[in-house]
Amino acid sequence: MELKETVQMMGSSDYKERFRAEYLQLKIRINGLRNMLEKYKDGTLKFKPSCSYDLLNGQLKSMEVYAQYLEERAEIENIELEEKRKNCGSANNEKINIIIIMCDGEEIIIYTPKEIEDVVEDIHNSVEEGCDIFFIEDYYRKSKIYFNPYKVSSIKYFRKWN
Repeated sequence: MELKETVQMMGSSDYKERFRAEYLQLKIRINGLRNMLEKYKDGTLKFKPSCSYDLLNGQLKSMEVYAQYLEERAEIENIELEEKRKNCGSANNEKINIIIIMCDGEEIIIYTPKEIEDVVEDIHNSVEEGCDIFFIEDYYRKSKIYFNPYKVSSIKYFRKWN
């Protein structure tokens, strides 16, 4: 699906149809940004981005969290999101682990499995002696941050206090 295919949906008088359009537009943008970031990391982009990889990756993570909120809301409001399971997470529908590092209750950084190998050392370095570490396995619905229940097998919180 392309963005232009959602234009008519956005003009609908039915809020559920507009909601679907918003969700589909977001998923299209997520996929586009994800593809760009893969090329950015591989050095195969045909242009030099003005923004750093980290900034764009942070934008992607925020968009993914927003999509998960929309999915949760759609479930509560009985809005059918036909594309919901098709474009989320990995192509082969494997379960993913999400690790969240919370620093001082303000900054939230979300790492996916592809990034974990790159940041494992940073995670260990960021967890200082005496801080509380919470591991929450399959209790994502009790979390204040919502994740796609079809994709999450575990969530790990690393909370750092000053």
